[in-house]
Amino acid sequence: MSLFDGPDMVECAMPVSPCKKARGIVAWRDMAEVCLDWILEREPDVLVYEMMQPYTGNSEAKNTELLQLTGVLGAVGAGLPKSVQVVSYLPAQWKGQTPKPKHHKQLTGATSKRTGRFRPGILTKEELAIFDAARKGVPAGKQHNILDAIGIGCYHVGRGPKWR
Repeated sequence: MSLFDGPDMVECAMPVSPCKKARGIVAWRDMAEVCLDWILEREPDVLVYEMMQPYTGNSEAKNTELLQLTGVLGAVGAGLPKSVQVVSYLPAQWKGQTPKPKHHKQLTGATSKRTGRFRPGILTKEELAIFDAARKGVPAGKQHNILDAIGIGCYHVGRGPKWR
């Protein structure tokens, strides 16, 4: 999750549900509750999210995970006040076919393997510090979720490259 004030990212987080083993409506409700607490505390005008999209090449497990996430999105939507505008983008709309590692480097910056020079990404130093603080304690394999939230937020506010 990420929060923008105009074009600037001011906060991000990786919500974690206390529900570890359940699936279906119980898990959706518990995760939505955690997400809604975070969202409603910040009183946003707009909620931007990625519309889940199964692909024919996905494994059955991946598509099942997407269905679970769709349930969480539905539960979050049901708990939002009607005053919050809701905007969704399909993956191809906001990042095209850019692979995750390249997409994340566009956000955070990267050191060139050829020259050894660091090329900044689209996030400012202040925004990178916010991301670094948010990812502390988050397993490395889950940090991409925070970067995806930041990336879709940047796309929505018109910052950075078009991911196509």
